[in-house]
Amino acid sequence: MVSSLPSVALLLPLLCLLLPPLSRAAAIETGTPHSTVQILTEDNVDDALNDPANGLWLLKFYAPWCGHCKKLAPTLKLMAPYLAGKLAIGNIDCTDSKAKPICDKHHIKGYPTLKIYRDGNFFDYPGKRDADSMINFAEKMSMPAVKVVGSYEAALSEVVSTESSKRVGVGDGVGFIAYDGNAAKIELDAIGTDEEGVKALEKFLASSTGLQVFGQVARKLQAEASFGVLHPSATAKDLEKFGIMDGNQGPVIMKVEDNVATVVYDGPLSSPEFLDFVRENNIALITELAGNNFRAMSKKGKPLAIAVVDGEDTVTTDKYVQEAKEYAQNGPDRAKYIFCRMDGKTWSAFLDQFPVDSDNLPSILLLDSPNKEYWHNQTMSNNIGDFLESVREGKIEAQILKHGKRSGFMASVGDFIMDHLLYIIIVLVIAICLVSYLAIIAGGDNDTVSQEPSPNTDLKSDKSTKKEN
Repeated sequence: MVSSLPSVALLLPLLCLLLPPLSRAAAIETGTPHSTVQILTEDNVDDALNDPANGLWLLKFYAPWCGHCKKLAPTLKLMAPYLAGKLAIGNIDCTDSKAKPICDKHHIKGYPTLKIYRDGNFFDYPGKRDADSMINFAEKMSMPAVKVVGSYEAALSEVVSTESSKRVGVGDGVGFIAYDGNAAKIELDAIGTDEEGVKALEKFLASSTGLQVFGQVARKLQAEASFGVLHPSATAKDLEKFGIMDGNQGPVIMKVEDNVATVVYDGPLSSPEFLDFVRENNIALITELAGNNFRAMSKKGKPLAIAVVDGEDTVTTDKYVQEAKEYAQNGPDRAKYIFCRMDGKTWSAFLDQFPVDSDNLPSILLLDSPNKEYWHNQTMSNNIGDFLESVREGKIEAQILKHGKRSGFMASVGDFIMDHLLYIIIVLVIAICLVSYLAIIAGGDNDTVSQEPSPNTDLKSDKSTKKEN
């Protein structure tokens, strides 16, 4: 009977394959820029992040079963050698017992989560997740945080609307400019991105208290905003374009956006207050909503007044967005809302949860995402001013967003399953193997018993023998 049973040893390799893999991370190499994606765990993450040769990190928190994570992996692998010396890339497997504490520390809830690390600080990656956007981001972060310009036009082209500042998300089309006519008279051409040029830039910023504060905040918020300094050689005509008049020598710090009035910072010259100013004002007059900035915009503390447009109908869209800009600058309720635009065709799946008719655009949607409320009325005028006035007067009532986050016991069960999916699959497969193994054993025992004479057979044989006798 024993010989007919499968050897337990034959099952051990299968079970080993089903168990969670041991961490593959080893002691990480330091002192040289990384040209491959690094595997990070508790054992090596501190050494990796504190390596002076790799001062900027893109960290991908993921799970092996996550489809979006798998889709992103080849992009990061191809980027790693191209960005060596500018941006190091690290993978953190949140299902690995050696890496899970890192995920817990950063309260990772979804996969993949991308975070940036620099100068001891972690923050969410603010851009889109395609290769071009991430490369633009890395290029921007590898440059000095402040660009010195000589004119208003240079500020618009080199700070406000540069390629490196695009695709970042919140703050697209916005720049922060400082001016101090009493700063060091260093030639504009001497300030650059090479070693000598960076030294000249540091000397220039250090010559003014206002510029020192500006440079500190620029370094801290470089990932999410764009910063420039107007050179003291700027003409009176250029200063007037910035709204600096009457011989004002500064220091002046301001928010600049093309075709929008300059917003001057009037707070104390200290880093915390100016940092708060940048974060509060790092929003375009009309922000283009996309997947990379929707959550951040929703957390700004005000409802989003969204102009839903048909991107293919450029004439109607441009006219409607211009109306939205005029209201955002001069409308009576402009301070209550953040004004945005959204392509109704691109975002059709998102808009399905609202009574927005994608065949009847443009339209206005007022959304308070944190409180799961919205205001919309397709039958009323799409004039933004009329719509917001009707909201204020109660003619358009708030509706409850019913497709919010799941809740209740079944939702909790579903979340638990998704959070532990890998281990649940392993347990199920092992259970199936065990049941199959026991079935084989039982089958083996039955085969052995059937080969032995049964009492019934013996009785029949005895009876047949007696009859013959």
